[in-house]
Amino acid sequence: FMRILRINVIMEVRVVVEHFAHFFEKVTRSKPNIILSSARATLLVAVVIAEQLRKLGKSYFNPRAAIYHYLHMADGNYRMYLQGDNVRLKKYLYVLRPLFCCQWIAKHHRMPPLDIRELVEAQTDIPKNEIERLLAAKSAGAELSEGPRIEALNKFIERQLDHFAKTVRVSANAKLTMDDLDEFFFYSIKNFDKFSASSKKVK
Repeated sequence: FMRILRINVIMEVRVVVEHFAHFFEKVTRSKPNIILSSARATLLVAVVIAEQLRKLGKSYFNPRAAIYHYLHMADGNYRMYLQGDNVRLKKYLYVLRPLFCCQWIAKHHRMPPLDIRELVEAQTDIPKNEIERLLAAKSAGAELSEGPRIEALNKFIERQLDHFAKTVRVSANAKLTMDDLDEFFFYSIKNFDKFSASSKKVK
């Protein structure tokens, strides 16, 4: 497969090869942003092959890698924004959503929904009153400015960070093969004319 990527082909095909090589690298690491991009059919504006991209995203979804991604996001935001006595309240949502994504993935073994309310409704044993107040203020367009830290949320967040930091280490990685990716690569090159036409229509 990698030899094929190095073939000195015509410029148009070479551009497609570079984009797909990037996609293959990311999808095998189960990068959620790449899978979500394909789900929205924005990756390469590939209308003709969007369905194949969505199927690959599902087939190669790696729960462990995805949980690592969201855990890193939650931990980074928590350490950066929610450590003082007074904090930026909207940053709680920046930490809670990725933690809820971790919980969703651990339970359902698939990509979490984008809507944070759907994620909240799927949770149990959470500080729901505090979370609902934040969501209600956000929905009303209120500015969640600086305020006293919410202890119930901080304690919940710390428990969840500790839980997933331990469990993700023992989770099994998905077993990946390159056969489907090779097949998709050849399909895309073979149908390059359709791909180009569809991209121009979207533009």
